[in-house]
Amino acid sequence: MIYLSASSISDFIQCSQKVMYRFSKTQQIPTKGMTVGRITHEAIEKGWNDKSMAYDVVKKLGSANDLARLDVIGMEFMMDIFFLNFRSRLGDNDLIEYKFKLPLYDDVFIVGKMDRISNGNIFDWKTKSIIPKSLSNDVQCIIYDYAYEKIFHEPAKSINVCSLSKGSLVPYIKKDIYVDEIFENIIPRMIKTVKNNSFERTGMFNHSCFMCPYKQVCLGKGTKDVVDNIEPY
Repeated sequence: MIYLSASSISDFIQCSQKVMYRFSKTQQIPTKGMTVGRITHEAIEKGWNDKSMAYDVVKKLGSANDLARLDVIGMEFMMDIFFLNFRSRLGDNDLIEYKFKLPLYDDVFIVGKMDRISNGNIFDWKTKSIIPKSLSNDVQCIIYDYAYEKIFHEPAKSINVCSLSKGSLVPYIKKDIYVDEIFENIIPRMIKTVKNNSFERTGMFNHSCFMCPYKQVCLGKGTKDVVDNIEPY
């Protein structure tokens, strides 16, 4: 069975060898940004309606993961942004961290998890400081749009990426050219690559190595200086 997520599809677009490591469950070396994102999501999941609880989760997990005090303060600021800008959009009957698994072909499934579904509106929390102005070609939004309609038999009212560092909300606007490219070109090529085990390492040439959690394994510990100096852009 092949399970395709928005993250693995994005990985394939960046560097197909990254997909190989993901599918083989090779241990990741999480970046600080990944750790901050995981903790922040958990704080919202558990304390979305209780600011003190959200703060407690941030402090407890920040300490458990040896994050600097400045990083914890940054996550507390994100909790402030959440309660100020986004909390009012949510409700008690929302679906939180909603997981899905949908058949695509005989042995291929689309899988994923939506951060929040509130009255037909999907919200995805982002801790990155930079959010694209347009999400029409965002793989995650395209997959969420596809999955929601398959599951609930109607289109989502909206799909929104919410910046917890800036307080901004960017809506997804569907464009068929990108949807078709994902489902008619990229996914079929990805399936073929996985089945043929024909992965290629291309990340060094499109700056994907910089934030890749597999870079030490992929490029080798002996090339640490090279890996650490790969430019992000």
